[in-house]
Amino acid sequence: MLFFMETKTDHVFLEDIRVRLGFDGKLVMDATGICGGLCFFWSHSDKKYWPIVGEKVIKACLGVLNEGEGLEMVNKTLIIMIPKVKRLERISRFRPISLGNVIYKNCSEAFTNRFRNVLDEVISETQSAFIPGRLILDNGIVGFECMHALRRKKKGKKGSLALKLDMSKAYDRMEWDFLSGMMTRLGFSASWVNRIMRCVQSFFFSHLINGEVYGLMKPSRGLRQGDPLYPYLFLICVEDLSQLLQIVERSRKLMGFQCSRGGPKITHLFFADDSMIFTLAVEKDCQIISQVLNVYEKASGQVVNFQKSAICVSKGVSKHKALAQILGVRLVRCHERYLGFPSFAGQNKREMFTNIEIGCGRE
Repeated sequence: MLFFMETKTDHVFLEDIRVRLGFDGKLVMDATGICGGLCFFWSHSDKKYWPIVGEKVIKACLGVLNEGEGLEMVNKTLIIMIPKVKRLERISRFRPISLGNVIYKNCSEAFTNRFRNVLDEVISETQSAFIPGRLILDNGIVGFECMHALRRKKKGKKGSLALKLDMSKAYDRMEWDFLSGMMTRLGFSASWVNRIMRCVQSFFFSHLINGEVYGLMKPSRGLRQGDPLYPYLFLICVEDLSQLLQIVERSRKLMGFQCSRGGPKITHLFFADDSMIFTLAVEKDCQIISQVLNVYEKASGQVVNFQKSAICVSKGVSKHKALAQILGVRLVRCHERYLGFPSFAGQNKREMFTNIEIGCGRE
C-alpha cells in the first residue's frame, strides 16, 4: 500500500470502480481534514484491502454523484500561495494552489469523463484545448502560417492585423449564472446542469499560511483551478466569445484573414484562455471586435488585460496607432510566440529554436 497526496497511475485496474463510477486509474480514500489527505493505491496483485473499504468509497462517491449527499463536506479546499519569483514585491507574484479533497476529485473526474465525450459536438473547431482528437499543434501550426503570411503580406488594398488577447484572472472572474446559461444553451439537460452547478456553488475554501488554516469563505463566482472538471467548464464559457465572433463573421462585419488566395478565412484561434483574433486592419473591424469583447465581458465577468494584450499589423498599414488605440492594447512589431511556439521563422533559425533545445536538454 502506497501513500500519496494527489497523483494518478495507469497501472491500477479496478473493474468495480470503472463500471460503477465511470473512470479508471486510481482508487483513493481521503484522510481526516479538508486538505484532501492521502490516496491509497492498490496494485493488480494486491486487492485484499479493497473488500474492507471499497464499498464505503463507492457509497460515498455515488452519494455525491447521484443525490449530492455530503457534497458540502467534501467540497472544501485549502489555498496555499506559492511565489512565482524569488524576490516578491507584489501579491500578484504569488500563484494560488488548491489542495482539494480527494473523494470530491474522484467524483469530479467521473463528471469530467462524461463531459469529455460530448464536448467535441458543442465546442467550435477553433478551440483546441482539452478536447479529445484536438491537439495544441493544430492551432499552433495554423497560427504560425497566419503570422508568417501576415508578415509577408505586401499587396492588397487593405492590410490585416492579429490581436493577441490576454484575460485577467480568467478562471477567477467567471460568473456562475453565465456558466449555467451557457450549458443550457449548448443543449445540456436541466438535471445535468443542476448537478454541475451544485459542484460549482457548494465550494468552500480556507487559506493555509505558515502551516495554519485561516477562515472559511464561500466564493460567489469563479472556477477554481486544480479541479479536473473546471477546464472543461471554462471551455463552455469561452465558447460564447467564439460564437459571437462567428455571428459577426457570418454577417460580414468581420472579414478575418486568408493565408492564401482561395484559402479559408480565419477570424480566431483559441486554446483555453489563449486567444488570437485576425481581421482587416481597418477602424470598422476594430470597433466591431471592441463591441464583441464588451458584450462578452459584461455577460461572463471576464476582463481583458489590456497591458498584456497586443496587436501587430501587416506592412503598409498607416493607421496602426489608431487601430491600437481603438482596441486599447499595445502595438508590437510581431507576436514572437504563440502557444509556446515561434510565431514566424526569421533568418536566425538558431535563435528561434534555442528555447526548444534548452527545454529538451532539461528533460
